Amino acid sequence: MFSGLSQGCQRSSANPALEERDPRNAAVARSYGWRARAERPQPQWHPRENLIVVRSDVGLGLLREGAGGERYITLRGGQEPWDPQWWGPNQVVFGPAWRQQTRQFIMPSGGLVLAEVGLDGFTGLSDLLDKGYHPQPWDDSRLLAQWGEDLILLTRSRNSELKESYFGKGFRPTAQPHGPGMSYQVTPYPERDYWTGRPEPELVVRWRPGVVDSIRQAFDGRWTPDGRLLATLRGEGESSLPSVMILDKPGAVPRLLANGAHQAAAHPRFALAAVADAEDGIRLVTYDAAHDVRLSRRGRRPQWNADGTRLLIEEPQSQGPPFMRVLVVVWREDTAAEGGAAGEP
Repeated sequence: MFSGLSQGCQRSSANPALEERDPRNAAVARSYGWRARAERPQPQWHPRENLIVVRSDVGLGLLREGAGGERYITLRGGQEPWDPQWWGPNQVVFGPAWRQQTRQFIMPSGGLVLAEVGLDGFTGLSDLLDKGYHPQPWDDSRLLAQWGEDLILLTRSRNSELKESYFGKGFRPTAQPHGPGMSYQVTPYPERDYWTGRPEPELVVRWRPGVVDSIRQAFDGRWTPDGRLLATLRGEGESSLPSVMILDKPGAVPRLLANGAHQAAAHPRFALAAVADAEDGIRLVTYDAAHDVRLSRRGRRPQWNADGTRLLIEEPQSQGPPFMRVLVVVWREDTAAEGGAAGEP
């Protein structure tokens, strides 16, 4: 069932050029999905395949389109996985659960774990590091992780030897998919932080060593394939809404892309992003800010698959875990010969 997993997943060293597309020509041809088995499923697309790793009530799951396309494993000792991420085509790394209570952050126990994925699902688990959480792969050989207010960099050699090094202070790192850049928050959450004592968030963008920008009031950095950075700007006041900004290059002034939006997901081939809006709907916004179009009336936490033909979203339910829906997105200029596609779900 899980046949055809890629045997290599090396990222390009150059930033690819993105194609301009008008999101008014986007349509949802069909959709499919699964009821999540955890309140926070944290699904993640495979870097090459239409395969999703997800948290479940018993551990981890793998989801693929089609009948019977689900496989789950139970973790030892009642371990609760958090932030599962693909580290290459055949491995998933995850950390322990971590949460913040009022004015207090509780450090998690345990460390990073590596799950092997084969043709029939999960094939084994091994301890990667005795500390760390919120893993963020940089490429197939490097991985950033959180430990308290410190960032850890893990580097593995071709013979799988692991080197741990201190990277610096910060929270919630994200790595540039096709280059040396990374971003991190100076506070763990956008609201007033009682850990660092800072009254407002700030996002630091390290384009490369020695070239650094920062965006006040910003958090949740997301890199685009062509090397730009999307960020969410916190709204002012209790009733104000967040907005999505874009930083085009080092030293540039952040530009507004979408008001009343957050959770930006960069398209892998086109110069646009999917964003969740304040009404739990999904919109498509272009990087030139010329178009802002609703794609779906429901959904949050959008995430494109590797070729940009499928958009994974979470649909909140009145009770229980969300429904994870995959929207198969087509473009009318690509389907004109076939008579077009279906509209908004």
